[in-house]
Amino acid sequence: MLKSIITADGSVSLYDEESGESFHSRSGARQEAFEVFAKPLISCCQKQEILNVLDACFGLGYNSFALLELLQDKYPGMTVNIIGLETNRSLASEFMMGKKVFPGSADLISQLSEKNEAVSGRVHIQLIYRSITDLFLPEPGEKMPYLPRPLHLIMHDPFSPSRFPELWCAEIFSAYYKLLGTGGAGATYSCAVPVRAAMIEAGFAVYRTAPAGHKKHSLLFIKKPGSRGDADIHDLYEQAAADIPWRYAPDRTSIIETRKICQLQSTAREGRCSIKKFLKNGNHA
Repeated sequence: MLKSIITADGSVSLYDEESGESFHSRSGARQEAFEVFAKPLISCCQKQEILNVLDACFGLGYNSFALLELLQDKYPGMTVNIIGLETNRSLASEFMMGKKVFPGSADLISQLSEKNEAVSGRVHIQLIYRSITDLFLPEPGEKMPYLPRPLHLIMHDPFSPSRFPELWCAEIFSAYYKLLGTGGAGATYSCAVPVRAAMIEAGFAVYRTAPAGHKKHSLLFIKKPGSRGDADIHDLYEQAAADIPWRYAPDRTSIIETRKICQLQSTAREGRCSIKKFLKNGNHA
């Protein structure tokens, strides 16, 4: 069941009683859409004729509407194609609450409340009711031929990784890497160690972004030449044993347990390497 809530900046959001999570930060739904997603991504956006955007876990569409607001100011003549992936069809009845939060997108919001597509000027939004796991099962993009190529920006905004690790697994970020063009970028609110590890393993250069509300940091991941293993991502590591992403499995328990096993194996390997290095250096009796 969905329940409307008012966040600290006065903007309305939803609380999902089944998952026990809010759609946005309680410190501000509008604030989060701008600070975590729109502003970091607009800084990576170049002037071009067409911009292809994937809004993964579209929700109420706030992230897309915030991005459109900034694009209108910076690149008013740009054609913008947004694909919104969402699994909850009942959200369409809640879209109208976004009109007060993003009045500039009122026409788009009205259209989306009635159908899965909205067009206004050079902006086209297409809602696809599919899971983001369809991006890599069985091959990246194979189940979604309607995705525009290449993608230029990705907004990754599922519920929290601690409760839904299958939506933050390594396979998803690997699919993102293949779907994005060179220089393409993505943003997400979580800076959890397995999430960062998945981005890095996929080949992204990963950066911290400024905190928004109660969140410590958010992440910006960019596909660019030479990004794999760039020095600027090393400060994101906490400890080697923790830098292991989640691997997709049909059930959450398997995802969590598999990562724990990999952590133990990694710790054991590091221990053996340390002993070998110690002995090689002649530091034994």
